[in-house]
Amino acid sequence: MGKIINGILGGVSGKVGGVVGSNWKGIPTIRAYAIPANPQSAGQTTQRELFTAVLNFLQLILTTVLQPYWDPFAVGKSGFNVAMSVNLQAWATKTAFDDAIVAQGSLESETIAAAEYATGDGLLDFSWVPAELGDGEDTDTAIIVIVDTTNNIAFVDTSATRVDGAKQLDIGTGRTSATLKSYLFFSRGSGETLVVSNSDFHQVVDG
Repeated sequence: MGKIINGILGGVSGKVGGVVGSNWKGIPTIRAYAIPANPQSAGQTTQRELFTAVLNFLQLILTTVLQPYWDPFAVGKSGFNVAMSVNLQAWATKTAFDDAIVAQGSLESETIAAAEYATGDGLLDFSWVPAELGDGEDTDTAIIVIVDTTNNIAFVDTSATRVDGAKQLDIGTGRTSATLKSYLFFSRGSGETLVVSNSDFHQVVDG
């Protein structure tokens, strides 16, 4: 609700009738009220859908990935906001889960070798080949992220190390491999010594 300040001859604050009052550099101003436009062009609709898809995806890993592995490196903003910006630029479409950047950093990364899901027992066999061609160490923590894009749930495992090369995860039965997306990255240290690697993507297949 708008206000007429200091009586009928005073300034206007907010919307009053068909005008909107504001203050510009200490000078009271008014302008005609216009209903805000809500553009629905194809490009704008696509961008909104992309924003929603990235937002929903990142919310699934907010407490398990973004807060512990993005927040420490974010300056003047949250790790979530940084991840949103990075992923909005990376995703080609709203279903481009292979473009998702789950983690980014300078630590040596590895390539996922396999991610196979057995529908009958709900087990997912996940593996990678520890190359250690750079600054990777055997004891680096392997962070495995499995996202079920149909049921909007993420599974995050941090119990393996780089040298292990494999991990079996129990993600429950009744899922579909085609809508399961897997990611892998590594971390070392904590606090000021924390370093992480870029994440790698692999589409889950039937095991």
